[in-house]
Amino acid sequence: MSSSDHLEQLLRARPHAYPFRFISQLTHLEPMVNAKGLWEISGSEDFFTGHFPGEPIVPGVLIGEALAQLC
Repeated sequence: MSSSDHLEQLLRARPHAYPFRFISQLTHLEPMVNAKGLWEISGSEDFFTGHFPGEPIVPGVLIGEALAQLC
């Protein structure tokens, strides 16, 4: 199994699912030391509709949740 396959398997093992899984890709994992991942957003996510319309930003609580999911 390649390293990228192993990382994808670990990501799929997370209990979170769409639309509440914010980690799109796990790119690096050094257990109990560090991890790197990506959250790919398109701009059409529902939370953008009412969060500063015209100048939408990702709510900080969702950024915090994404970090928690990566941990």
